[in-house]
Amino acid sequence: MPDKSLPDLPYPFCLLPLFATISTISRTMSSEFITQIQSVFHLPAAEVANISPFFKPISLRRNDFFLKEKQFAQQLGFVQSGLMREFFYHDGREITKWISGPGYFIADLASFLFEKPARVNIQAMTDCEIYAINKADYAHIGQVVPKWPEIEKTFIARCFTVLEDRVVTHLALSAEERYDAFLVTILNSSIWCPSNSWLLC
Repeated sequence: MPDKSLPDLPYPFCLLPLFATISTISRTMSSEFITQIQSVFHLPAAEVANISPFFKPISLRRNDFFLKEKQFAQQLGFVQSGLMREFFYHDGREITKWISGPGYFIADLASFLFEKPARVNIQAMTDCEIYAINKADYAHIGQVVPKWPEIEKTFIARCFTVLEDRVVTHLALSAEERYDAFLVTILNSSIWCPSNSWLLC
């Protein structure tokens, strides 16, 4: 397996703002995180207040793993600060699938929702702060949000729509065009990837 140690990174990474700040600020959670939940799940503020306590803060140091390949995913997280990398191995190569910064959620959805072994590793590229919900608490959301089954179905459909868009982009654009589009979407500066990795976006 390739060496998992990451080199020291300069930190000129400047992430594009992804979510607007809402007027009501939680005493225990940032307004940005509350906005993330609203944006991802399309919930009104009152229901966000009901489910936000299910999410717990997690601090990861650079190189720490949120999830490892073949594990069963137990958490779904929202990145508050730092950069998380999703990657997998194919024919002895380490392939970067995606890099998530503040405003993005991280999970192997198939593993988390359908109890399948994870196909990706999710590792911190930098020190990261994350709000995460575990499977047991996720299963209880329906008890506090009556319309949760419908909301969850929409959430899953949107996730697979994003995946489909990535596949179409991968087929339609050259490697250089995909890389440029990735930087425009995620970062406004260059991004580091291991020398033995290939960036697919």
